[in-house]
Amino acid sequence: MYAPGERVVYTEYPFDPDGADITARRWTGRQDAYFQPGTYTVGLTVTNSRGLQSQPFTRTIRVEGTPADSPLTYALKYAQPGDAFPDPQILNYPSATPVTVDGPNYPLLFSDSPEVPTQSGILYQDSVQGRARLLAYHLNGLGRPARLYVMARNLESRAVEVRSERLGETAPTRIEGILGQVTLMEYFASSGGTTLSLMPGQSAAVYASPTLSAGSGVNVMQDLTTSGRVELTFLMLEDTLPPTGQVAQQLPYLRPDGRHVRGTFPDAVRHLRVNLSTLPTRIVIGDGQVDPAIVGTDALTRQSVRLSGNYGVLYDLEVNGAAGTAVALSPRGGLYRGAMNVQDGPITQTIKLPRSGNALKPDEPVMLWRSQSDRLNIDFVPASGSNLPISLVFYRARTLSGFGGLIKTYQP
Repeated sequence: MYAPGERVVYTEYPFDPDGADITARRWTGRQDAYFQPGTYTVGLTVTNSRGLQSQPFTRTIRVEGTPADSPLTYALKYAQPGDAFPDPQILNYPSATPVTVDGPNYPLLFSDSPEVPTQSGILYQDSVQGRARLLAYHLNGLGRPARLYVMARNLESRAVEVRSERLGETAPTRIEGILGQVTLMEYFASSGGTTLSLMPGQSAAVYASPTLSAGSGVNVMQDLTTSGRVELTFLMLEDTLPPTGQVAQQLPYLRPDGRHVRGTFPDAVRHLRVNLSTLPTRIVIGDGQVDPAIVGTDALTRQSVRLSGNYGVLYDLEVNGAAGTAVALSPRGGLYRGAMNVQDGPITQTIKLPRSGNALKPDEPVMLWRSQSDRLNIDFVPASGSNLPISLVFYRARTLSGFGGLIKTYQP
């Protein structure tokens, strides 16, 4: 017998009397907890390596008595990073306002217009010196195989080095929601890469996508450091054209599509600090009001541009007073698939959000982390192809002591 909301522990020991391996298991009626009183039947069918299937084995669970947990309090105890859980009260929680502090910063070169180029050409171009982040999001609309390149040209009268510090990419794919999430997972996992040495006037590719079939897309985010001023050019080239400086000089500058954004944005890092007091509380990111969009310039048209959603901006969030709290992501604008990097004392880990599928429902946040340290650092970049805003929701985490000190034995 279990109480409503009590965690159910399953122990299984199927075997084949002839010694064949068990290769598949199929459960019916299995839940980690049952929140309503009643009687529940759980079944297990197994298949061995010869393809033979067992008869269903069933047991009955009776749920009654004083509830041990609600769906929310249960999730705060047991949910794993990337798991969704119900909480319809999120918008009733007070907002915590992070303080912006000074810190290392660098520009973002953002290429997303025309998002679907229909001919080979230059998508965006600007020059940088020192560190910069590049973000490109494009689909191949040429009707033939093509590749996305980022070319670097040395503008100095001396040799210049261009080093790739971090790189994440997704290509090729036709599923737009995947583009941003996989790119972020790779970006957070990367640690240094190639270094190019360019002579004066020399050009070379600092990024080259795989071949993109017609209609497939690419998302790439890359941090570069240069020892002098270089010109960076985003190109979409049909597969028969070589990525050379001579070819780039003969290509047209493609006009923006009027719906998406390109430009250079001077501050690609937001250093935020927040002290937790009242819990639960939430931090809003990407709404354009509490968290304003960054403003930059399209270097090709000299027009001012606004980057709604702040895609490509790195949020360096330091949370103080975090010990004993759980933090979750709540999608507020629709489909969201992304990743965050968490540093909790000596532990650094990248979390895929959600663990599978899409985070869609505002009242079903996705567990990010339970903090052990008083100071929790979260690196967050809004994922390309996903919708903003999102909220980070902080809860008082429930402490665990085994399984409540009880040992359950089954009684038929």
